[in-house]
Amino acid sequence: MDLKTLFKETLPAYYEAASSKNTHVYMKCVNKVIDDTKQRLDELRVEQIQNGNDEVAHGIRLAKDELAFICSEIMLQQLETLRNE
Repeated sequence: MDLKTLFKETLPAYYEAASSKNTHVYMKCVNKVIDDTKQRLDELRVEQIQNGNDEVAHGIRLAKDELAFICSEIMLQQLETLRNE
């Protein structure tokens, strides 16, 4: 069998098998990155409070809250994906 025929016959089957499997975000990694970011935001917020920049500190707090919502949305989508399989 020549290479062209081999690819025509085997590649679609391989693609179908691979595409039917969903690739999931490993939540442990996502949670670690988000937790690290939250920690940096806390440190930055404390620094801004110490410098008397209350408005900036409040903005950083809002950013941290938004990050928490993003984390919840990621987990919700992950659970919905798992449920639909």
